[in-house]
Amino acid sequence: MELVNSTELNSMVIDVKNDHGELSYRNTEVELAIEIGANTNKISDIEALMETLAENNIYPIARVVVFKDNKLGTKRPDLAVKNLDGSVWVESGSKVAWVDPHSREVWQYVADVAKEAARLGFREIQLDYVRFPDRVGDRVKFDHLESFDLIPEGEEYTRSKVIAEFIKFIRKELEPYNVELSADIFGLIGTVQGDMGIGQHLETLLGSEALDLICPMVYPSHYHHNNYGLYPSNNARPYETVKYALIDYQTRIAAMNSNVMIRPWLQGFSQGQPPYGPHEVREQIRAAQELGIFEYLIWNPSNQYHHIADAFR
Repeated sequence: MELVNSTELNSMVIDVKNDHGELSYRNTEVELAIEIGANTNKISDIEALMETLAENNIYPIARVVVFKDNKLGTKRPDLAVKNLDGSVWVESGSKVAWVDPHSREVWQYVADVAKEAARLGFREIQLDYVRFPDRVGDRVKFDHLESFDLIPEGEEYTRSKVIAEFIKFIRKELEPYNVELSADIFGLIGTVQGDMGIGQHLETLLGSEALDLICPMVYPSHYHHNNYGLYPSNNARPYETVKYALIDYQTRIAAMNSNVMIRPWLQGFSQGQPPYGPHEVREQIRAAQELGIFEYLIWNPSNQYHHIADAFR
């Protein structure tokens, strides 16, 4: 709170539903969340928190993780992404289950969580992991694919169309609540022409006309030097990496005459050399602002920001 009140920062992204499928507060009214034991006590008094944010004029963004959901996937295996033998598939590293992006019951569950966040006072719903799991190829199966009927007859099925239809559904569910809707997407989605196998294809996402903002994760450490020809590494060139990545987004968005706003996620953590401090963070902000992008988000996985606080003063 002190950091936000003493700098140019004015918003907080707060987990409502995290990437283990846990809700951050106990007193949810979402029946399925209660049924699977997803509600936790990480935020002991969510109403008091929202009042504090309002008193300090802080814009509250509710992070709602969508299809990466260990709670729902393990408690309701009928809704989970499956191995070919029918068992619940989990990520090799995190051992976290995912749920089937084709399932209407999953869609409604996410919508119910998002609507509850809106009723609590969040002014924006930010969808994260709004995609298929990556690097799975044909090693998994989706039990609800056969019942998925939203692709018009005669049109080719693609994962990106599934994601776009889901976002349109969430927008419709949120219409009575007057909240902004944003989505976190892979940084490279603006540069590559396909959907990277995860269902995030830029033109298809924007064609849904359901998003107010896209939040590309343009962390320099997540790019290889051959993406933009930067040496010795993209991580060592934060200004150039963010600038080139965002130019790609702007070019394609302009070609579509889309009104969607770009609010990038920038890197507030160290991964490789050099370690990231105020200078590296400010260079990323400078790159965005030079392109006319004046909203941004900073991520640090340990939720520690004091080491880069001077970037905002």
